[in-house]
Amino acid sequence: MLTDSQLKFLSDVSLMTGQVCLVSLVIPYFISQLNTPFLFLGILLTASSWLVGLLIIRNIKNT
Repeated sequence: MLTDSQLKFLSDVSLMTGQVCLVSLVIPYFISQLNTPFLFLGILLTASSWLVGLLIIRNIKNT
């Protein structure tokens, strides 16, 4: 089992990964045309990364 500090680190990594995915969706909008399949994939990756991070934080708070 992971300690609370390790879980917090894992949660931070997941939340930051979600932010990187979100930024990677915004930058092509200003540079060139946005590809629709990649847009939906990016939204899915962003939401799933944030959800995993939030679930980990929730698990830390409940213990």
